[in-house]
Amino acid sequence: MANLIALDWDTRELRAVFAKSSMTGITIIDAVSTKLTNDSAEEVIAAIRQLLDQRGLAKSKIKAMVTLGRGKSELRQLNLPPVPENELPEIVRLQAMQTFAAVGETTLVDFLTLPSADDATAVLAAAVAPATMKSVQSIATAAGLELTRVALRPVAAAALYQICGAKNQSVDDSSIVGDVVLLDMLADDAEIVVTRGRRVMFVRSVRMPPDSPDRPVQIAGELRRSLMACGINTSSSSQKVLIWGQSKTHESERVQIAESLGCRVSTLDPMTLVESSSTNANDQMHTGRFAPLIGLLVADSKVSAGASSPYLVDFLNPRKAIEVVKDNRKAILVGAAVAATALMASYFAWSNLRAMDQEIDARQKELAALKPQVTSAQASIDRTEVVDKFLDGNVIWIDELSRTAKMIPPATDAILKTVSAVSPPREGGGKLTLSGAAGSPVVVDQLASALRDGIHRVSGTGASDLGDEENYRWGFRETIEIDADTIRSQRYDALAKLRDQETPAPIADPTTPVTTGSGETK
Repeated sequence: MANLIALDWDTRELRAVFAKSSMTGITIIDAVSTKLTNDSAEEVIAAIRQLLDQRGLAKSKIKAMVTLGRGKSELRQLNLPPVPENELPEIVRLQAMQTFAAVGETTLVDFLTLPSADDATAVLAAAVAPATMKSVQSIATAAGLELTRVALRPVAAAALYQICGAKNQSVDDSSIVGDVVLLDMLADDAEIVVTRGRRVMFVRSVRMPPDSPDRPVQIAGELRRSLMACGINTSSSSQKVLIWGQSKTHESERVQIAESLGCRVSTLDPMTLVESSSTNANDQMHTGRFAPLIGLLVADSKVSAGASSPYLVDFLNPRKAIEVVKDNRKAILVGAAVAATALMASYFAWSNLRAMDQEIDARQKELAALKPQVTSAQASIDRTEVVDKFLDGNVIWIDELSRTAKMIPPATDAILKTVSAVSPPREGGGKLTLSGAAGSPVVVDQLASALRDGIHRVSGTGASDLGDEENYRWGFRETIEIDADTIRSQRYDALAKLRDQETPAPIADPTTPVTTGSGETK
């Protein structure tokens, strides 16, 4: 009984290959195709369930693998500098996010390495949207299948050629110097894979109209363009084209493509490359369309479950960074020594911490004892601040007027008409406004400069012309401002001087020797 199923579908048909895995490899149980009217999830699920019911597998939790066509993924060749194998998956994903049209954090990316020069690394990277993967997983779950791989279809077909091609004499290409092109002709598509030394070099999928008499000629043109994209001389006959399928099905296409390209073209039936117990698989007209599914099953058998395959682009099991296994014995010994040292250090640290905790307790008790004093001192400070704000407006106007009188020019040069002083009750400080007239603007400027110093700010309107008939022709109005901080500083300086004057001089100790002017000590 089959325990594996490989599935592939498009808008026209559903293809399924039932197989049984064993220690010796894969045995094909059956290969069947079912027509579809569209590729909606409901119709695909119904078709899968019908196939399982017909074979008595509806209640069996068999493992399923799915191939996705080139049109459902984004595929590009990336040329990178030499990169260590362990770092290549992350580098490819980072480059794909910068190069691909729609690759985000949740997009699934996998790749194959391509033949390249020693000073470069070339990969064939593919990405599939999360919505596509979610749709495939939901179809498998609804059909009662356990999904294990989701691979890129043309690469899966190439895997069959890479693994099993040498076992079949009909595909012996040892005499071929050039490259081998694998062609899978589906209902609406033609998938082209260019290989060199059995390694994938180039993948392309093109839409082709079904049942068109010109289809072989169009396919030949696409093959020529694919070879040119790989830098291959299409005028040379060294390359070979393999068409997946039976000769009776693709004989006309083989002949026309060979005439158009001028190279060797042959057919290859994928059912002949693997062991098969199916009685009706070879009766299918288009057995070549099962090549990706058979290749997927064969590649899966070469690796352990859940591991990435070197032959596949698998979106469900993408390549990851290789974990480097190291000998940890030396690290363990070093770690044990470090742990012993750390244990001793911890003991001494614990002893020190205990002593420090005791000291902290003592300081906290002292702090608690001082807290009432701090509260009382803070209350005193708050009261003092209220008084200071009130006194900040207490300008000693007699001192300010005396200073101003010394700065006023002689009467022959200027006269004062009005003098006003004001102390703002909220802001503190004071403003002294002088209004007068002078014989020239220079006198006004000299007066403003003389009144201005480090604690006095002077602002005014400047000299204004009063007319020719006035003896003092130039009027002025100057405002002298004193900050509240200045008033407070002057007040505290004065208080400090008073304290110094009231402090009594120290009394001399009678026992202290005193030296007289003559040098005698008494």
